[in-house]
Amino acid sequence: MKNKAAVIDMGTNTFHLLMVALGENSFEILYKEKVPVKIGQGGISQNLILPDAQKRALHTLRHFKELLKGEKIDQIFAFATSAVRNAANGRAFAQEVWEQTGIVIQVIDGEREAELIYKGIRMSGCLDHSSTLMMDIGGGVRRIHHW
Repeated sequence: MKNKAAVIDMGTNTFHLLMVALGENSFEILYKEKVPVKIGQGGISQNLILPDAQKRALHTLRHFKELLKGEKIDQIFAFATSAVRNAANGRAFAQEVWEQTGIVIQVIDGEREAELIYKGIRMSGCLDHSSTLMMDIGGGVRRIHHW
């Protein structure tokens, strides 16, 4: 049986779940889902994750966790981007997620986010040797917040 893993991308507007079976030098997509959580809704301009957004996020992450249990996947890589990174209550939110779901969230900076986007596009096989422009039009705003 192949080893399995999952990636959760917690964007400002949409959460994505990708479950894969890992081969030696490849992977097979088992399942993917995206949910419009809108974690930044109403609070992004105040650098907060509002209670309704937290509720939607936790509901979605509990749903993802049930799907992962069904596939017997315990290798979970969860990444949060600008909405959580910039929120004054982002750290408390990440702690709440861990307590309720067991999912550890890696809050990544903008440089790491850009690197992962680039690597994902490169791995998709859609690039050739010509010049290419890549853009990620995310829902967040660029602010620096230090915890």
